[in-house]
Amino acid sequence: PFVERGENDLKKWKRNSVVIVVILFVGINLFLLLKDESKVARTSFLNVWSRVKIDDVTKTFETNGVAVPESEYYIYNDEEKGQISSVLVQKGDVVKEGTSLLSYGSTSLIDEKTNIESEIKMIESEISAVTSQIADLKRIVPSESVSTTTTTDNSREISLYVDMSPVVESDIAQAVTSAEGELEKLEAKLEKFNTTLKQIEKQLNERSVSSEIEGQVIEVNKDGQSPIITIASMPVKVEGILSEKEIMEAAEGNPVHLHSELHDKKYEGEISKIIKYPTEQPGLDSDVSYSFEVTLNEYDEALLAGSKLTMKIVVDEVTDVLVVPTKATFLSGKEDYIYRLTDSGKIEKQAITKGLSFEGEVEVKEGLQGGEMIVVNKKDVAQVNSTFITPIKTIDLKKKEFKKLSKKQYAKYILIGLLER
Repeated sequence: PFVERGENDLKKWKRNSVVIVVILFVGINLFLLLKDESKVARTSFLNVWSRVKIDDVTKTFETNGVAVPESEYYIYNDEEKGQISSVLVQKGDVVKEGTSLLSYGSTSLIDEKTNIESEIKMIESEISAVTSQIADLKRIVPSESVSTTTTTDNSREISLYVDMSPVVESDIAQAVTSAEGELEKLEAKLEKFNTTLKQIEKQLNERSVSSEIEGQVIEVNKDGQSPIITIASMPVKVEGILSEKEIMEAAEGNPVHLHSELHDKKYEGEISKIIKYPTEQPGLDSDVSYSFEVTLNEYDEALLAGSKLTMKIVVDEVTDVLVVPTKATFLSGKEDYIYRLTDSGKIEKQAITKGLSFEGEVEVKEGLQGGEMIVVNKKDVAQVNSTFITPIKTIDLKKKEFKKLSKKQYAKYILIGLLER
């Protein structure tokens, strides 16, 4: 019995010793593997990696806007010119620069101008007729003799040849002289009427008001209320609203990309004015907003006042710079870092200087070069300066590629696969 008990105790001790050794072995290895900055080499399995690219980083925000007239031109009553005799435009009329809008006490002058313009047209018509007559007379060449036929009482015809050249030439010359005299009188009369017309037009200009812009009449108050006439310019601008945060980022001169869903058309412009005063009386419990204006680079007559547009405002932009995913960077102490993949197959912790960041991308000013490989998901890195592997793309593997490998290369890659993991 004592011998049997001793054998059982020995087996139990051996079994417990094996268990303790296994536990210590596993525990020590786990400790070494999980310990920060452990010197035990570990391999990182990288699902995603990327290359440093050269690209643009543009920081923007979006808001809505509405097209409004770029300017409004108001015509007020000038009592020093007297009473308004007539308003020459109606609501909806499209006017150009110089178009007469209204006149002061000049109805008789307008009538006189109309009559004179009618007289001028008649005189010009007469001058044209006399000029043609003179040209026709000068083209007549008298012959040396003129044949005439007479009839006697006995009904016999007798042909006579009479030399009429001197008489005909004299008559033509007299007719031309008479016509030229008439032409001089008509031209003098025309000059007199033109002078009178200019005087009337000068008086009308002094008593009338003309438009200084090209646009459309949007309001006419014929009852005398001011403004008498309101004209909206044809070019339009776009007005929008900024929040407290947005007004801190936006600035006059910022580029703006606009889109009209109605016309399905894109426009370009820039912020021309920011009103840095709240659109409404601010309150403790209400949001504060500010208005701003955008001037379009090109005028489009199809874009009418009242059209709704979406706007993307560019508040900062860098072009042709090194760009990496923002999630690939991390802060260690007071510096920014990224994990770089070296040509020797190691993961290296690389300090970088960040620049503009927006929508998942960040500019790298210093620390990297274009084309370098980096780790995208920093949590995939098991240890700095460790080796790494990436998923194999089986779709790209072909039997002929394996046949190119030597036996030594086969053995090398099999050992790397076994030992690294």
